[in-house]
Amino acid sequence: MEEAADLADALFHVALELSRRFLEVPLALVDDSGVVMRHEILRRQETALLEVLQRPVELAPQLDCTACRGPVVEPAAVLATHLSEIIRSHADELLSRQDVKDVCESVREFAPALVEDIIPDKVSINTLHNVLRMLLHERIPIKDIVTILETLANFSGTGAGIDQLTEKVREALRRTISALYTETDGKIHVVSLHPETEQNLLQACRDSEQAGSVVLDPNFTQEFLGKLDGVLRAAYSKGRPPVLLVPTPLRFFMKRFIEPTYPNLAVMGYTEVASAAQIQAAGTVVTHGFRMEKQATHA
Repeated sequence: MEEAADLADALFHVALELSRRFLEVPLALVDDSGVVMRHEILRRQETALLEVLQRPVELAPQLDCTACRGPVVEPAAVLATHLSEIIRSHADELLSRQDVKDVCESVREFAPALVEDIIPDKVSINTLHNVLRMLLHERIPIKDIVTILETLANFSGTGAGIDQLTEKVREALRRTISALYTETDGKIHVVSLHPETEQNLLQACRDSEQAGSVVLDPNFTQEFLGKLDGVLRAAYSKGRPPVLLVPTPLRFFMKRFIEPTYPNLAVMGYTEVASAAQIQAAGTVVTHGFRMEKQATHA
């Protein structure tokens, strides 16, 4: 039992370090003591984590890798990776308002004027919290909190909602986002939309804004997802995970549209691509059924 406790503690700190390096969540959320993160994880992921942490003690003595021809991965490394993935997948749920307040206090130490001018007169803690959660939901690092605060201050008085504010912040973080999706060959591999498909989706986006929910023709939806699946399969077969690159006004709508089917597919807007980024086309989604149906309807 003592060995199990030591292993669990070691894995927990490994997960903390991984989250610092790859997720870049606020220090208030992942501090050296791990008290805040430990409390949140155990409260929200207690069952899954306890099952994972108990696994090496139960299974490790039974492993027989003498016949393995491939590389052998230590159980601790597997569990550390699993824990890190849990943290990254649920970072938006783990971020609390208290964490956001702690982040603001940390920024106050080196940029007091910024915090005093913005929080809470121009940007409320609730607004900042919701924007940060939306960024983390799509696994966008929020370490550049100064840029995030300044962007929110610039657009907070325009009447924009949380969705629109988040999109503005994403544009300001274009270098971070571009670096996030740049592959080892130095390029961002993208799937784009055919101009006609793009126009159909832009119209659907405007209709959805008026309706307050995603509004799409069922036949077009089925055709689009089928075409997208084919393009993605071709791109993945080449070993280069692509992102879906769309016009900026369409980005949030497209993410909501495809997330139930492709939750891990990143969607970038044109203005989120850094000027120095290199783009490599990985395919184009072309649809025709929606146009033909419209023509038949008007005939």
